[in-house]
Amino acid sequence: MIVTGTQATLSAWNTGKTTDNGRQTAAAAAASFTEPVSISSAARQALAADGASSAIEQYAIPGWLADFGVSLNDKLGTNGNGVADKYPEATAAAQSDRKAYAQGIDSHYRSLLEDNGITDTASHYQNLIVDQAASEKLQQQMLERIKADPALMALLPRMGKAHLVA
Repeated sequence: MIVTGTQATLSAWNTGKTTDNGRQTAAAAAASFTEPVSISSAARQALAADGASSAIEQYAIPGWLADFGVSLNDKLGTNGNGVADKYPEATAAAQSDRKAYAQGIDSHYRSLLEDNGITDTASHYQNLIVDQAASEKLQQQMLERIKADPALMALLPRMGKAHLVA
């Protein structure tokens, strides 16, 4: 299993329809978080006692990939309006632009993994999280792919992400 899901990170906050009382009535896609997760030492000890010391860490994504996404509000009971403040360009962009951007990043990431023989969770974790030199090499390859994609390059400023390839 490969952890990717970058497409949902950009549009998840804009997929639900709500009623006047704030209840969600429909959702087009499941939410996906792009922020890295860290495990406290107490949690590691508890996991180790259960024999699952690094199982959760296997599903991490590299910070450089998370930078291309949109961080959703991680507090329960909030409606996600903080996204507009954090990402005004992406919020102002057309839904079709957000979708095309997310699909472009996801497509390049998936092909990057495939071209580098990263076919399962363990190799993903090893090459993108544990081995920082390998992760940096893959990041450079990802940036080259993005720079060679004129459509995606045109979308980067609209999403407020042009600085990531500068």
